[in-house]
Amino acid sequence: MWIKTHSVIAKNVTPEQIWAVWADINNRPAWDLDTEWAELKGPFKKRAVFRFKPKGGPKLSMTITEATPNVSFTDCYKCPLAKLYGIHSMKQTEEGLQITVSIKITGLLGFLLRKIIGEKVAAEVPAQTQELIKLAMKQK
Repeated sequence: MWIKTHSVIAKNVTPEQIWAVWADINNRPAWDLDTEWAELKGPFKKRAVFRFKPKGGPKLSMTITEATPNVSFTDCYKCPLAKLYGIHSMKQTEEGLQITVSIKITGLLGFLLRKIIGEKVAAEVPAQTQELIKLAMKQK
C-alpha cells in the first residue's frame, strides 16, 4: 500500500460550501485542473459511478465508495490487480476548516499504478485544493 496525504486549513468557508463543490462532479474541471470533463448521471452518493477524462489520458470511471454529506467522500478507480482511492475529508478546527485529501493505492500491481498515475495525482492535490477552496467561497 502507498498513501500520500495533503491537509490545509481554510478560513471563511463552510463544510456545506466545500461539499457543494465536491458533489458537483459535472463541474469538477473548475477545480480539478487536470480534468477535461467529468460526468455523473444521478445523485452524488455511495455506489454512484462517474466518468471523467484526465487531460492527455483516456476516459475513466470511478465509483464513490463512501459519501457522508458535509464530512467526507471516497472515490475509487479500479484497474487489474490495483485500486486508487481519493479520500476527501473535512473537519472544523479552532483555526478553521481542515480539508484533507489522501491518494491511496492498494493491490499487487499498486507499485505500477503509483508510478503511472498515483505520484502525478498526489502532486496535483495541493493546487487542486486551493482551487476547490476558491470556488467554494463563491458558493452561497
